[in-house]
Amino acid sequence: MFGVEVLTRAFGKNWSFVFLQQALQRVWVFRSIEAVRSLLIAGGPEEMSQALIDAGAHRFPVTRPGYVVVTRDYLRERCECG
Repeated sequence: MFGVEVLTRAFGKNWSFVFLQQALQRVWVFRSIEAVRSLLIAGGPEEMSQALIDAGAHRFPVTRPGYVVVTRDYLRERCECG
């Protein structure tokens, strides 16, 4: 017995849910990055949203790209990045 089975016996089903939810979030992160990789430098939020929707890669495909674009623009204005 190893991994999730041990955690489930020790902490109950809630622990298994948390463990599996974290694993699923990592999968979403990788899928999301792959979906918008080509858009990160110059893509707009609408383009990123559509890429995420097409890939089924994010739980909030419409709102999250806006945060990415705002952060990217902020860093461009305030940092010297080569």
